[in-house]
Amino acid sequence: MYKLDHIDKKILEILQANGKITNAKLAEMINLSPAPTLERVKKLEKAGMIKGYYAKIDERKLGYGIVAYMLVSVIRQEDRDEKSFYNRIKNLHEIVECHQITGPADYLIKLYLKDMDEFDMFVREKLTNMECVLQTQTMIVIKTYKENQPIILTDDSKTLDGVNSLKYD
Repeated sequence: MYKLDHIDKKILEILQANGKITNAKLAEMINLSPAPTLERVKKLEKAGMIKGYYAKIDERKLGYGIVAYMLVSVIRQEDRDEKSFYNRIKNLHEIVECHQITGPADYLIKLYLKDMDEFDMFVREKLTNMECVLQTQTMIVIKTYKENQPIILTDDSKTLDGVNSLKYD
């Protein structure tokens, strides 16, 4: 297992705030030269601490008027139903996240849909007609106040050297 030191934690916090930061700027912020900074980032990537980099897209500006979360219960919690459910949903572009959960349902999925007609068609034609799906419950997002927040890794905010003043979007 990869052991994080305080510099690795700073790097991870900074990259969460700005995945497009240059290596030179990152090195300056953590008080290292660029070469060892890049080596540390590569080690964090190789260790799986950094899963990837992406741009946060405004789904509404792309025409997705509905963001919804749906609880999905399957008939049986057996491997074949889990595999069947996964195989059916993995290529459904409307589903942007899927989590197996505990509680009153088996899965929590996040959906981006254009409008209520597309939502209705998705539920009737793509989801509830799956033989493994027992029931669903939908929650439509009205407004989002907080999302994609960074994981704070440092124990002492005084060691952040200004990192905690970064804006996280």
